Order: sequence, then structure tokens, then C-alpha cells
Amino acid sequence: MELTNHTIYPAQLFRTIVDEDIIAAALMARVTFDCKANVAVVSEQQEWPVSRAPWESPYGPMGDDNIFMRGGVDLFIFGSAKAPGGKPVTQMDVKVFLNNNLLNAVAVFGNRSWKSGMFGFSIEGPEAFTEMPLTLGTAYGGCAEWDGLKIPFPNNAHGKGFIWKKEDVDAVSLPNLENPKNLIKKWSDQPDPVGFGYCPLSELKARNNVEKDSHGQITNILPRFYNASFPSMIVDKVKPGDIIKVEGVTTNGRYEFIIPSFSLAAKMIMGDVQEEKELFIDQVGIIPEKQQAFISYRFPFRYKLKPMEVRYCELISIPDKKTD
Repeated sequence: MELTNHTIYPAQLFRTIVDEDIIAAALMARVTFDCKANVAVVSEQQEWPVSRAPWESPYGPMGDDNIFMRGGVDLFIFGSAKAPGGKPVTQMDVKVFLNNNLLNAVAVFGNRSWKSGMFGFSIEGPEAFTEMPLTLGTAYGGCAEWDGLKIPFPNNAHGKGFIWKKEDVDAVSLPNLENPKNLIKKWSDQPDPVGFGYCPLSELKARNNVEKDSHGQITNILPRFYNASFPSMIVDKVKPGDIIKVEGVTTNGRYEFIIPSFSLAAKMIMGDVQEEKELFIDQVGIIPEKQQAFISYRFPFRYKLKPMEVRYCELISIPDKKTD
């Protein structure tokens, strides 16, 4: 089955074999919006691609889109924490709300490091800052050294603060992003990384989404394993009119993004059968500093292979549903 894209939006049709004659497929499109006065309009430049492989975005790594279905809607916030009024601070919070319900809160610190003293190790800092990147690089993690080898922290090899041996503690930088309910107190603390962007494939992602038998063998993988955001940034559903609010990413208060009324459809022709199905939202990414957002739309389906049957899929816009 081939895809014909009748829109301007990046899209791909992903397929995999389920059985000898059964194919699982998913049509995905990603639409970039410009956000003006709380109104989302389709951007002339569709900058966010749909990718079959992991790729590097301007805001850090992104996972591939080559999956059948996610177990919820990924929410992403890209950019930096920004001090209120642009005045330097040593610590602040970034919070994300969906329709006034708090989803995620992260404590953001200026640069800090461990310092050895008479009574052990203490934290030096934090230094003042006006902006702090909200990336994997500022979350807990990174690499430590052991016997000349680099040992990556399993849940985030890109971060900072991971220490393997007590002898290496002095002057090591601490992460800038922490869970306010589980702050680092000892050099040996190894908290889960926190953030608002892409969550790497790791034990953190598998922890509550992989089922095992008594021998430790994997028996089932739950759909949320295939989500790409941090666990606290996954919601069951997002619909037009929902409001995502973010505190701490602009210098003048909350940033709001209202999910626009916008629809795409998959038109599938398989032999004499023709169906048209609306795609649903499975990701929302917000870039406050650019007044921009993207929404990913997906429709998963299965079909049976029949010899000589004509099969194709089209991505079309639904004309009576437009961006507000």
C-alpha cells in the first residue's frame, strides 16, 4: 500500500507484517502552527518532519515516529526556562497545566557543583541565571568514568551529575533540572531525570510499561512504552479547545496554547472497499520562544493482503473543519 499526500504537511505511512497476510499500518502527519494572540494558524513553513528514524531537532534528540499506536498523547515543551521579568534568579519552577490541571513541575537551578570540605561534600551554588535550557543535557544523567571506561547513566546519557565513585565527586556539576519532590541531597543520589522534551528509550520508559513473568522474561509491552515524552507529560487525550498552559518559559507570566479545530483524514481504497477515517492527535509540541507549535495526527489500521488487489491510502484535509 502506497501513500498519496494531498496536503502540504509532512506525512508517512508506516507498515509492518503481523501475520502471513495481515499488515499493521499507521498513517501519521505533523502540522506546524504559528501561535498569534492565542490563535493557532497553519504555518507557511512546515518545519517539523515525520521521521522513520531518531533524529536531532534544534531542541535536542527526537525519537522515530515508526510505531503503530501510542498509549496516550505526548506533550512537549521546547526551549528554556526564563526568569520572571528577565531579572536573574538562582532557582525557579517550570509548570505545565492541561485545562488548569497540573501535569508536571520541575525545579530549575542555576549552575551548581559539589565541593569537598572538612565535613564531607556540600553543594556550591546555585549561580544566578536568566535563561536555562530545558534539555536532556541539563537534567540528571551523563557519563562517569571507571577503569578508563565511560559509564553512561542508564536513563539519560546526555545529562549531568552522575557519579560512579566517591573519589570523583569534587567539582562535578549537578543537574539544573530536578524533581522538586525529590531533590538531590547526597552525592550518591541517582534520581530519575525530569524534563519536558523527548524521553530516551530507557528503564524509566519501561518501568511501568513492560510486564514480566516470574523468570524476568518480558510477556507484554504496554502501549505507553511507545510514547516519546516523559511519563508525567503523557495524557490520555487532547481535543480541540483544550488549553495547555506553561509557567516559567516566558518573562511575562504564563504561555498558553489552545488546541485548534483542525482535521485530517485517511482515505483508504482496498479493492472495491473505500473508507475515510479521521486522524486523531497523538502528540503536541510547543515552542514558546518561537510562538510556534506542532501537532501530530495518526490513524492506525490493519488490512489483509489479497493477490492482485488495488490498495492505496490518501491523506486529505477535511474541508469543513479549519484552524480557528
